Amino acid sequence: MPFQHLSHAWFLPAAAILYLSGCRPEHLSSAATPLQPSVPPVSGTQYYSLQNAKFLGQDAAGVVTYRLIDSVSYTIIARTLAGQRQIQSLRDSSYPITVDDQTIQSDLQWVQDSSWSSKREYQLYIFLDRRTGQISSLRGEPGDNKNSYLEIQSCPGKGVVYTVCHHHPQVGRILLAQVHGHPASLIKGEQTLQRMSLKDSITAICLQAPIYAIDAMGGPTDGFIHRSNPNPGPAIPGQNLCIGKIGDAAGHFNIGLDALSIWGITKLPDFRQIYAIDENMRQESALRSTVSFH
Repeated sequence: MPFQHLSHAWFLPAAAILYLSGCRPEHLSSAATPLQPSVPPVSGTQYYSLQNAKFLGQDAAGVVTYRLIDSVSYTIIARTLAGQRQIQSLRDSSYPITVDDQTIQSDLQWVQDSSWSSKREYQLYIFLDRRTGQISSLRGEPGDNKNSYLEIQSCPGKGVVYTVCHHHPQVGRILLAQVHGHPASLIKGEQTLQRMSLKDSITAICLQAPIYAIDAMGGPTDGFIHRSNPNPGPAIPGQNLCIGKIGDAAGHFNIGLDALSIWGITKLPDFRQIYAIDENMRQESALRSTVSFH
C-alpha cells in the first residue's frame, strides 16, 4: 500500500515551502548563537533571546514565567551578578512573553472545522512577535485534500524564519510552529489515520520547529492534536500522538508555550535545505504551468 494511504498528512518535504525570500545576511556573533540545553526549562523565570526566541537560561525565581531579553545583556548579567541582584537585573532588562490563547484556540477550531467541511488541509502559523513578546497565530492559505503549503520568509542572519500572511512577510514574527488539519480522504478505500506523516517529520527537522496536525475526519477523534518533533532520536520520538485536544477545558493544551519550549532548544533551521526545496518547488510549478493536455 502506498505510504500516503497510511499517513494522510502528505505535507511536502520542508512543508513544500513556497514564496521564500531571504533577509540581508548578517553576521551571527557568538553571543547571539543560541545555547543548546539538554532538557526543557521547568522552573523559575525562563529567558528567551530577543533576536531569535532561543532559550538562554533561567533564574531562581519561585514562579515559572517567560521573558524576552537581549542575549548579550543576559550573558553579562548571568556572569556578573548572583542571587536577588541577578533576578532583579534580568527582570529590569527584559519584558514578558504572553500567549494570546483566545486567538490561538479560535484558529485551531477554525482549522478543524474548515478542514472537516471542505476536505482540504487548512493551516495556521504559531509565532512569537519579538516586538511585543506575544505568542499568537495567523491563518495561512488552505491546501488540498492531501497537502498544505507553508509560506515563510527565511532570515539566516537572525537564525529564524518569519511568517507570511497573504504573501506579505511578517518581519519580526518568528515562526514557532505550523498546524494543519487532517480531513477524511476523498479517495475511495483510503482512510485517514491518527498520526503524522514522514513528510511532516522532514518538515519539522528542516525548520527545527514542531509541526502539529488536528484530526478533522468527522468522527469522535476530531480535535485531537498530534506533533512531529524537530530532533527525533533515541530519547526523542519522531512524533507524539493525542497530546491534546482543542476545546478541552479539563485538560487544556497550551500549544503556544509547547511550541516555544521546543523551538527554544532546537538548532537553527536548515536554510540550505529550505532554499533547495523552494527552488525545486518553483521548477515544478513552472513545469506545471507550461504543460498542456489534449
